[in-house]
Amino acid sequence: MSHSKYTHISLEERVVIENRLKNGEGIVRIATSLSRYPSSVSRELKRNGITPKTCRINRPKELSLDSRNYRGSSYVETIRTKKDSYRRRLKDFNKPKYLAKEASERASGRIKKQELLLNTPKYAETKYYVLEKLKLRWSPEQISGRLKIEGKLPYVSHKAIYKYIYSEHLEKYLRRRGCKKCPYKNLKFNRTNRDKHNISERPKEVDDLERYGDLEGDTIFGLDKKDRILTHTDRKSGLLAASLVRNFNANKIAKQTTKDIKNVFGEIKTITYDNGAEFTLWKEIERNLETTIYFANPYHSWERGRNENANGLIRDFFPKGTDFKRLTQKDILRVTDLINNRPRKRLQWHTPLEIYKSQTVALEGLM
Repeated sequence: MSHSKYTHISLEERVVIENRLKNGEGIVRIATSLSRYPSSVSRELKRNGITPKTCRINRPKELSLDSRNYRGSSYVETIRTKKDSYRRRLKDFNKPKYLAKEASERASGRIKKQELLLNTPKYAETKYYVLEKLKLRWSPEQISGRLKIEGKLPYVSHKAIYKYIYSEHLEKYLRRRGCKKCPYKNLKFNRTNRDKHNISERPKEVDDLERYGDLEGDTIFGLDKKDRILTHTDRKSGLLAASLVRNFNANKIAKQTTKDIKNVFGEIKTITYDNGAEFTLWKEIERNLETTIYFANPYHSWERGRNENANGLIRDFFPKGTDFKRLTQKDILRVTDLINNRPRKRLQWHTPLEIYKSQTVALEGLM
């Protein structure tokens, strides 16, 4: 059974659901026959099924009576008849009421209504509100949620806002510019995940900042995500190395990493990366630098706090949206030099460059 890509339930599937329900089949069995999740079928029945005219079934008084107390009386048969009748009515009441044609019309009407909401006069003020918040970089879900709690304007769901954005070509106001994020569970298996060293295996002296030469690394992307700034930070001194890598791929990253680390840090002991695809040739980097590479846990950026902080300092000079194609390696070195020569409180107001220079390590790659 494949569930790799969700599609709306079709009319043909709704006919199958209707017929199988009439045959007394359960939701799980129906879902299996359609190669759907049971939750999808259940949700379809709730949203597009027929709502009962009444929400209760009267309980006969005989339901609480024990027929054994009336042995020898004609009332025993009355008690049994009433109980059996109640159980049948209760079973029928709990059965999903579903007609394929009506369900399809109900679903189509709901989608059409959602699409047209923000283009009607009634929702003119809501439309203006949505546009203003989009310009403030609010997400459709944030806008929808705020509309609900404020209650001042006609409400629209986040799905309706998304439909409006796509119909009016306003993707530029979305944080991901309309690009859909691939769910983590659906990522393809990567052979480079084999033999990876998790951060939990990293020596204790790295965590305790007892030595120099333990690095953290990452990349920063520009306007075009194929253009990156490759960064490495020494955990103890805070010394930063950065290089511009245009139209990046794993091979370019591996070569530039080897070059940067040999020129700036010299011999090193460990590197800690995140799980980005740019570091898929990590084994090659290990061989070239004779070091050990560890990987932080997914979505745990704080496990590489030194490098994340350094990347934030770089972002002061090159904010998100900067076109890295207009930058040169000299621009990157100028910023790196400014950061490495900035006094740090945790270094007793020494600079990262001063601290690392005292280790008599090669520093050819810095200005």
